[in-house]
Formats: sequence, C-alpha cells, structure tokens
Amino acid sequence: MISPARSKSADAGLPACNRTLVLAVRILRASAFFLCSVVIAVLLSYEGPAQDLGKTLNVSCGDKFAAKDVKSSTLVSPRNESRAYSEVSVTASAGNCANSSRLFVQSPSSGKDYNLVFLQEPTEMQRGNGIRMVDWSSDGRSLLFEVILWQYGSDAGSQKNILIYDSRDGVFSRLGLDDFIGHFGESCLVTVNPLGFSPNDQPILEITAKQDYDEEGHPLSPACNEQKGLWSYDRSSYKMNALASGTVVQHWGTIPAQPEIR
Repeated sequence: MISPARSKSADAGLPACNRTLVLAVRILRASAFFLCSVVIAVLLSYEGPAQDLGKTLNVSCGDKFAAKDVKSSTLVSPRNESRAYSEVSVTASAGNCANSSRLFVQSPSSGKDYNLVFLQEPTEMQRGNGIRMVDWSSDGRSLLFEVILWQYGSDAGSQKNILIYDSRDGVFSRLGLDDFIGHFGESCLVTVNPLGFSPNDQPILEITAKQDYDEEGHPLSPACNEQKGLWSYDRSSYKMNALASGTVVQHWGTIPAQPEIR
C-alpha cells in the first residue's frame, strides 16, 4: 500500500531558534502587507470625495427632462475654521431646462449655520450653469471656485468665470484673464483650469492652448503656438506668472471622511 506523498516544510531541519526567527519574519511581513492595504484603502476613500467636488459643475436635466438637486462634499479650510459646499438645482418644464447654482459657507462669524453666499440664476440666453469648488487658501481665508454658463440645445461654447470668495470680508473677486488669453491669438482655443493656491495664497491655473478650427474643420491661421503649463495669478498686480515645469500644487482644504449631515 502506497501512502499519499506529504509535502515537506521548507523550515524542516532548521534549529528551533531559527524556525522561531523565520516565523517572526513571516508575521512582520503579513503585518506590513496589512498596513499597506489599510493605507491604500484610506487613499482611495479620499480620492472619491475629492473628485466629488466637481459633481455640481455639469448637471443637466438629461434626455428625460428630469428635475434634480445635486450637492457636493464639504470642503473644510485649514485649521477647521470654515466649511463650504456647492449645490445645483435643475428644473424642467415644457421641454425646457434651467439651472440654479449656489455656494454655502460656514465661517466663524456665522457660527454653526451655513449661509448662502453665491447664487447663479439662469437667464434666457444661458439657462444652464454649474459650480465647482477648487480649494481654500493656506490661511483659510479665501475660497477658489469656478462657475460655467451655457445654453441648452446650443452649439455655442460655454462661458467660465473663476472667482475667489473672501470669507472674512464676505466679498468676491473675479480673476481678470481676458487680456492674457487674448495674447495667444484668435487661432488658439484656450482652456483655463483652476487648480488651487500657492503657499503665498496666489491662485494657480493650468493653461492649455490648442489649435482652433472653423466650422468646416479647417485650422485657423496663423497656426496656434500650442502649449500647456501652470501659471500663478498675482492678486495685487493682476498679472500672470509662469511657473516652473514640474511644479506640484499643494491642496490646503480637506474633505471629511464621513459625509456631513446638513
């Protein structure tokens, strides 16, 4: 009778102290793997809400013309002094859609209450609009956000406004970028994407210039000098300053791990 073969442990034949050492190393490896898994899970749970800040930027009533309300996650300023969230309401009536975008801020002066500080209502020529919070400044005073406006059922492009809300004084400022964008020429299609604030609280923007085309698909002339890079906006001189390649934009605001009940 032939008995089944038995696997031989790789630790067999080792002295008892060596086997104990091998077992300890295996336990440490397993613990390290567990800790790495936890860290990865935490990072992934943070990336989800971070991306959720943009869910109020492009909201429509869709093909079924359904009304809806969409809210973003809460963005907390450094030192937990202020909080903010955005909201978009879409109405649908007789085949027409209309958006209303709002920004709510809770600051030391408002106590625990959120105050409506910004409202973008629809107009006859631009029924669609959306809003996206970008980040708080390092001192927790300024909130950078963008607002886009468009017309439902139109081929015309959207309009974008980039604004800063001063939570201390309760006032807004709009980044004046028209002259800077005009320097690229009419043959360039320029896209501006706000990324956050520098350590000295200057807005940082990603600027992309690409070749534009006419209605028949022909490139406009003269040819666009296509480029992409990061720029900072000087809030005192209203001038744009190019940043070095590879500049990393630090984010100062945080998003609570648990959704806030409002």
